[in-house]
Amino acid sequence: MTPEPVADQLAYRPRQAAQVIGLSYAQLNELIAQGRIESFKLGGARLIRREALVDFLDQVERESAPHSARRSAPAGSAAGRGNHTRVAS
Repeated sequence: MTPEPVADQLAYRPRQAAQVIGLSYAQLNELIAQGRIESFKLGGARLIRREALVDFLDQVERESAPHSARRSAPAGSAAGRGNHTRVAS
C-alpha cells in the first residue's frame, strides 16, 4: 500500500502524485509517458518532484486560460464575441 502523501514532501511516488493533483494513477502515468510531467528513477522507485507537479499545473492553467475567459465573459461583451471587428457602413 502506498503511504498517504504529505504536503511538504520533496518528491512523490506516482500514486501519491496522482492523489495530490486529483488525477487517476493511469492518467498520471500517461502524462509521464507523454513527457508532460517529469519523473526520475531512484533505485527501483519512480519519483516525481513537487516542482514538476506545480510546473505541470501551471502549464495546464496557462493553456486553458483563454478558453475559460471566453466562457465566463458576459453575452455581448468583446470577449464573448470572439475576434470579429465591426465595420461601420
